[in-house]
Order: sequence, then C-alpha cells, then structure tokens
Amino acid sequence: MKKLIFKDKEFLAEKIVKTEKSIIFYINNEEINRLQPLCTDLNEYRVYNEDGSLGQFDTMCFNENVVTTGTDLMRLLYAVLKENTNMQAEIEKLKGGVV
Repeated sequence: MKKLIFKDKEFLAEKIVKTEKSIIFYINNEEINRLQPLCTDLNEYRVYNEDGSLGQFDTMCFNENVVTTGTDLMRLLYAVLKENTNMQAEIEKLKGGVV
C-alpha cells in the first residue's frame, strides 16, 4: 500500500491519483476516498511507497480493469451531450432551419 501524508493525516491506498481538482485513492481499482479541494501548495502532499521510500502520484488509466469515478463519468457524459447539441445545431443550419 502507498501512503499519502497531508499535514497530520495519513491515507493508505494501492493507487493514489492526483487530478486537476482532487486526489483520489483506489483499492482494487475502486475509489475509496477523495480529497478536494486541493491545497494550493502541492508540496504539502507527500506520497510514500510500501518500502517507505518517497513515491509519486499514480496516473489515471482508462480501461476495462479500472473503475472510474462517478464524477469522471459525469464529466464525460456532459462533454458528449454538449458536443451532440452543437452538432445538432450545425445540422439544422445546414438544412436551413432555425436554431
């Protein structure tokens, strides 16, 4: 297990992923905890490997073996729906319709 230390708190997880707005903790590829909002000074977050050596954040990978978070899926759905709406407006313009 990796360990993240922030101020006087410790968090354990198999994977610790830093995103733009949060730090996500995973065990068995499932989110178990999330820290947000992030402190402006990222040096306050220290990641350690199992052997106690200084570690680093893991990277998020999207494949069938990783359970993504509900927030990630909602952002993806929003982006797809927004693009769909934009495409529908463009199609209406091409048809000569009013948007």
